Amino acid sequence: MIRHFRLSPNIKANLAFRETLDTSARTLLQEIGLHKTIERLVGFPVPLPPSLIEAITKLSDEKKRTLIKELLKTLKSPLSKIHLIYIMLHCCNDMSAFPRLARWITMSLFNEQGKEECKTFLAILKWVNDEFCCKQNMRSLPLQIRLAMVWAHANRLFNIFLFLSTPISWLKNFFSRIEQRIPVEIFNRDRNYWFDVAHPNQTNRVVFLLSGLSYSINKKAMEFIDEKLRTIFNKAAFPYEDRNRLPIPALLMDPTQAQNSLESFLGGNHGEKLSILLGKDTANLFTQSELQSSTENAVDALVKEEDNFDAWMRLYAVLGGLPPYENLVDRIRTIIQKTDYVNLFKKNPDLARIAIHTASLQIINLRDNDIRCNLKNQLVDIAKYLAKQNTDKVDLSAISKEDLDKLRDISLILLESAFNVSTATQQNQNVIAEFVDLLTQLVEILNVMKPVIKPIVQRFCEELPISQAKQFWMLLLRLRIT
Repeated sequence: MIRHFRLSPNIKANLAFRETLDTSARTLLQEIGLHKTIERLVGFPVPLPPSLIEAITKLSDEKKRTLIKELLKTLKSPLSKIHLIYIMLHCCNDMSAFPRLARWITMSLFNEQGKEECKTFLAILKWVNDEFCCKQNMRSLPLQIRLAMVWAHANRLFNIFLFLSTPISWLKNFFSRIEQRIPVEIFNRDRNYWFDVAHPNQTNRVVFLLSGLSYSINKKAMEFIDEKLRTIFNKAAFPYEDRNRLPIPALLMDPTQAQNSLESFLGGNHGEKLSILLGKDTANLFTQSELQSSTENAVDALVKEEDNFDAWMRLYAVLGGLPPYENLVDRIRTIIQKTDYVNLFKKNPDLARIAIHTASLQIINLRDNDIRCNLKNQLVDIAKYLAKQNTDKVDLSAISKEDLDKLRDISLILLESAFNVSTATQQNQNVIAEFVDLLTQLVEILNVMKPVIKPIVQRFCEELPISQAKQFWMLLLRLRIT
């Protein structure tokens, strides 16, 4: 695969990926020609290299028409279309038919068919990433190359499927039904890879489309974006029909705090990128400075009141598991250390779930074992509290569906928080042993967790390598006996 794109598997860490891609483009243009080079390089979530744009721009009008007609037959994925829009607007803008075609393609990305296609593409993207995670030769690649290959392979698969007229509904159902394997790296994740803006698990449909279109439209926005298009963009960013006009949560996550090893158009300052699509005043809500200010206000509020629901929500929305802003590290450390999460459960279970989940995500960034152990102990205390509140019922058939859903939600939050706390342990410690020990404590205290986590533990035993899976065997036996 790497040779297919003329990329080197030994890319230097300090070498920009886009610079490497431009070198590859020059080689491909000489060896396989313009059309085939475009088909290969539109598979990366990265601006097309200058050498490729130059080659297209130099074509005569007639050759440009022929090229676009051929590309329209094969470039079917949302990512390919984003690049195709760029080509039509920046390399063929003197030909009036192409901007009109680019506008039609842009609008089609947001209609019902376009939504389904994009959801299916992202499902394939996640499937490819999970499959690659199970292959040692892929895991050993440099971070940039590995991410690039995931996107390129998913893009190629999608284009082939649609070129063969495979129904989108079938594709969506097929990849939705596939039970994705647990990656062997789950207990030893490379945070630079996992929290890269181009990682499939960090990719949201609307953010992907808006970020891609801000790149493809770029300087042509003034003449290209009409009122109808701007309305489409704003409706995608603010889909909730209420007076508060809330944006989708993914737009509140600050990508400037994430790794961007591919120099992808998915990274950078949301507000600056999206101003050409949403309008400057609206896009200002998503600038790095605005998001940081919002997080600072949330931290200040939590320093005063640990039970501030809105503040915990903002902290989770902007950062999630991303590294905190440098000037907030000490205060976030203090908040996580001093918060009484059991007391939060007594006051407001919904608030407590957000707080404990956010704290567990941030633990790995703080690198403080005392805080990690404190949070671990509080998870056990939460289980003890819940067990005393008549929520610990073995006979699940006697519980209403609404209460059962709440208990399942709490169980999954405790499970994920236990996972986050365990994986934040020191490198020389056994992460799996600590996770199994903590999980065993939780299920012995809170019986209702057992039927919830049993299928998950079963999958750990079946899908992880033997050296990792065997550490879950005793826990699985306990769950089966119950």
